[in-house]
Amino acid sequence: SRSSGRSSTREASNTARMLLRPDDREALERLAVFPGDFDRAAAREVAGMDLATLARLVDASFVALGGGGRYRMHPLVRQYLGERLAARPDDLRELEAGYDAHYLTRLDRLVTEVRGGRQKEAFAAIDLDLDNFRAVWRRALANVEAPLLSRLALAIETYYVQRHRAREGVDVLQGAIDVLDAERPEHRGVLGDLLVKQGWLHLRLGRYDEAAVRGLPLLRAASDARGAMEGLNLQGSVAGLTSRLDLSKERFEEALALAREVGSDAMIARYTNNPVS
Repeated sequence: SRSSGRSSTREASNTARMLLRPDDREALERLAVFPGDFDRAAAREVAGMDLATLARLVDASFVALGGGGRYRMHPLVRQYLGERLAARPDDLRELEAGYDAHYLTRLDRLVTEVRGGRQKEAFAAIDLDLDNFRAVWRRALANVEAPLLSRLALAIETYYVQRHRAREGVDVLQGAIDVLDAERPEHRGVLGDLLVKQGWLHLRLGRYDEAAVRGLPLLRAASDARGAMEGLNLQGSVAGLTSRLDLSKERFEEALALAREVGSDAMIARYTNNPVS
């Protein structure tokens, strides 16, 4: 049966684990923080594992080395080790914090590369670690970490727009929108930002009503001038695409005024050169 198979896997894993050096046993349990595959840099920076230790775990068949230098554990082995790791909550929290920091830094760099023109290479790298990035997102949702959700939202919008998967991106962002509370001041600006980013995805799908800027009032209430500029830009774009050219011009002019107010040369150029303005 399936349950007896799991039990025998756990017993075999524990027996084999006890044959490892004590420091290798501890290192192996730390790898359970990874939900899927990972590379050598992540093993080093997140789990504190050097190449020699990783090689010994590969030799012991606890970790498999696949193509492209990616490492992976069998799901049942990872589950067993994850249970052992969860029994040490302080260690688990420390590992998760390091994991999130590592993959956030990696994601920020890759999004910068995407927006800088190196799309093919950057998207290939994002796809390799998609399970890891999703784990960071799920943890941010579970803990309702508004600043972290905001930081991740740009990557989500960029990825799903450029990958032509706007419908999926709408659903991903909705998960964060659902856990934030507009009545809480610390959530207000983040919620507005997420709604605007979701609006751009709706726009890609031709859903002009859904793209209406529900987030703009929240951004204004939060005194987020840069966020409000993006909301006005979205509203102007929706108005232009629905033949409301006067409204479109008005919104772009508002955005231009805000850009001048905050002294953003890039945004001033963007709205000055807008064909509707």
